[in-house]
Amino acid sequence: MSIYQVRRLVVRNQKFSGAIKYNEKWYIPQQSVEGYKKILDIETAEQTFIYEYNRFIIPNKLKRTLDFFYEYTLTRLSASRQKEEKRKVIARQHIKVAHILLLLLHKELFCFNDDEINKLLNNELLIKGDIDLIVKFIQYCEGVVECHFDKYYVVTKKKSNTQEVYSPREFYDFYLFVKNVDLHLKKAIENRRYSVIWVYTLMHFIDAWRSSDILTKLPYIPIEIIGCTSFESIENLSREKSQLLINRIFTKIEKMTVSKTGVLGQFLVHGDMVIPTATALVIAEIHRREKQDELLLRLYETSTNTKVDREMHIIPFFGEREDLYHFQSRKMNRSLLTYFYYSVVEGSKNADIAYELSQRLRAHEDLDSTATYIASTNKDGSVDRVSLNLVNRGHFGWLYNFIVEKFFNSTDKHSLEERTKYIQAFRQEYTPMQLETLASFLNERLKEQESLALRIAKLSKDELKKLLARVFKGEMPAKMKHAQCLIYPNCVYQTATSCLQCEHVIPKTYLLISIDEEIKRLIKSIKDSKYIATVIRDYRFSLKVLDLVSQATGELGKDYVKTFINLSEIKRALLSITYKINQIGEI
Repeated sequence: MSIYQVRRLVVRNQKFSGAIKYNEKWYIPQQSVEGYKKILDIETAEQTFIYEYNRFIIPNKLKRTLDFFYEYTLTRLSASRQKEEKRKVIARQHIKVAHILLLLLHKELFCFNDDEINKLLNNELLIKGDIDLIVKFIQYCEGVVECHFDKYYVVTKKKSNTQEVYSPREFYDFYLFVKNVDLHLKKAIENRRYSVIWVYTLMHFIDAWRSSDILTKLPYIPIEIIGCTSFESIENLSREKSQLLINRIFTKIEKMTVSKTGVLGQFLVHGDMVIPTATALVIAEIHRREKQDELLLRLYETSTNTKVDREMHIIPFFGEREDLYHFQSRKMNRSLLTYFYYSVVEGSKNADIAYELSQRLRAHEDLDSTATYIASTNKDGSVDRVSLNLVNRGHFGWLYNFIVEKFFNSTDKHSLEERTKYIQAFRQEYTPMQLETLASFLNERLKEQESLALRIAKLSKDELKKLLARVFKGEMPAKMKHAQCLIYPNCVYQTATSCLQCEHVIPKTYLLISIDEEIKRLIKSIKDSKYIATVIRDYRFSLKVLDLVSQATGELGKDYVKTFINLSEIKRALLSITYKINQIGEI
């Protein structure tokens, strides 16, 4: 332990009682050292509070008040679902207030009258956080003991302005700055802290995670899978490699618990942010490995503190862009959740609809913020015309697009070439029998689509608006993750465990991971099965799943789909079961 650390513990924090300094050396009693060792062994917030509380000398005249405060603190800590470091902060705040009560109370708190309560709360020693905690404790006392004061005391909160978000121009300026790989690459490689803040700010344009979750919940980055294990190999990171890395991180984070709410979080990265995010994360991981650090995003060299400091972190990152110094995490998250756009919608004719649905989304308490993004769709460069339309939440498929097309009364005609892209997954040389079987399958699917299309076409504009709003909010969940159901909650396949065969499914991009697993399972089942009925069933099912792959390939591009599904491997596996299909006369 250094002289500086000893001085700080003795003088500032008073951890070593009885310590004396002689000839530039500190002499500390053995008893104080043993006491400090006990502090280091403390692991939980409850232990922190109990240890410090037991050091108090409590007079008999305040014993019941402090006993109630002890019970109140442990009750509050046990109810907290925040991460342990935050719970310890709460424990230390309660210790501070307990010490204040010992200093300021001349009798039991519940024996105070209203004048004495007011005098206590207006004491100049108290800051707002202390006052708020004492008021909450007063409320607790009213529930457990008869109190002499008559008034009911409450914590007055400053009314928050929920509309406080960055303007479109501000948001767009932030957005362009953080996604500029050329601008940040060299600086991030040279300075670890810079790379950490780059990741930190990028995450505010991807998923609306809380600040502490960004800094503590991201896993180590598996950079080996894309062959970028050094700074020299990181330049010009391709979109395919970037998406592959993002997909792997997604699977690692899928079960992440958000600290404040206790719900599961996700890591979904919109297309235009894939390369910047992957680049920043790779750099951060290489820095971590070079330092042999257990933390990916470390803000301070000798501390695990997750408080982002404006002077130390924000201003150096934005550098000469003084117009961006006002970056704030919560405000940026609110802005992200407010500004939506839908990639199919372009131009001003649908702006009113976009705003209305955007407002609906923002008012929804359980908004799935992990799939919300923002982009500028203006073509003339005018910031005033940044389109605040609906967010592209990663849905794809004919059903989803038909709902949107019907809603916006699209009159666009697709060329034959555009239509044929929807069956790219089946492009290969077919025998006449194969073509007949495929035609039969496509005809069956067409009938299903025409039936649904007719039903959607009969919906009024208002009904379509409500339907789209529910889809965007995630209020129509399918049985599988990353998909929604057009007819939720009235499932037509009650016993099915998968939705991939259902004509009512509205898939999202990350469903491709499940599709990949399902195709492999079906191929293995066909290959291993001894029963014709099982082969026929799984073969027909596989055609439906491959139809989803075809739609995804047509809409999202083959290179993008390949980051989720190894199409070449799937093709080889399909060819390997051709003999099995031939044997039963299916093709």
